[in-house]
Amino acid sequence: MLYHIIAHKMGIPEKEIAFIHSYNTEEKKVTLYKKVNEGKVRVLIGSTFKLGIGVNVQERLKAIHHLDVPWRPADMIQREGRIIRKGNMYENVFIFRYVCEGSFDAYSWQILENKQKFISQFLMGSAYQREAADLEENVLSFAEVKALALADPRMKELAEKENELANLRILNNKFIGAKRVMKEDIIKAKDYISKLNILILATKQNTAELANKTAEDYKELRKELAQILLPETIAEENTKIYEFWGYEIITPNVQRQDKPSLILRKSGAEYRIECGDSSAGNALRVTNQLEKLNVMILTYQKRVEDKKLFIEKTQRNYETENPYSEKLKSLERYVKNLKNTIETS
Repeated sequence: MLYHIIAHKMGIPEKEIAFIHSYNTEEKKVTLYKKVNEGKVRVLIGSTFKLGIGVNVQERLKAIHHLDVPWRPADMIQREGRIIRKGNMYENVFIFRYVCEGSFDAYSWQILENKQKFISQFLMGSAYQREAADLEENVLSFAEVKALALADPRMKELAEKENELANLRILNNKFIGAKRVMKEDIIKAKDYISKLNILILATKQNTAELANKTAEDYKELRKELAQILLPETIAEENTKIYEFWGYEIITPNVQRQDKPSLILRKSGAEYRIECGDSSAGNALRVTNQLEKLNVMILTYQKRVEDKKLFIEKTQRNYETENPYSEKLKSLERYVKNLKNTIETS
């Protein structure tokens, strides 16, 4: 065989050169793989199918030579997966791709490039990106080899610039997407502040109305509630259980059986109270909630201040100018002109 003869003429002993197709049984293949890993076979020649999945010969591989263009990007990955693999004793390896200038190789690399583009689009699509683009490093490699086969340095530049343009579009889309998210976050934060302010006003009113309640009043209330806040009663969903001092005690629309809760409601304000298995304990939780309403006002006010700071910071970021738009427009014009120059020459 030609490959065998060339390798032999380069000074490699014939016994250190192997052609995978000559090893037609599993037992022979295993023996061959062992010789390659031991360094007894220095040159191994074969097809993608024969030297693909399941061929573990990576221990001493230093270089791989692609003598033709595979039909699928996955085939290229399979080939290079023999050498770019854990267990290889070399930190640096070499990958050679051979093309014939001005030949059909250019078309073959074009097909491979298009397939890789499609695969990359599918695997790397995201919410902010709605258009397909060259998003994979392998795309540039395939395009560059195609350009070399065409024997036109402008093609290589075009491949590089198109890849740069694709990456710039990703960054631009990310920036635009991030601004969209920031705008939504600001709207949500303002809405949250409005709700908190309503809650603060209602809680202040509720606190003022409790000012004339005595310890004896709370004691009597606990006795009443202990007769009502039974575990089986609390287990019901979306139910009004009891009313006192203008407050309603209701259960949530969806009640968690493992961690039930109650909602205490008055003046448009709602306070959620976690419950337990003891009705007396549940009654105590309700009165404790009433006694700490004034503390909750401070908590709500702190949340309002935090949200205001968040809005200020987010607004500053939102107003930042797009650092990619002008460069993107300039590069798009350059790529368009370069294409026109190549097509008309």
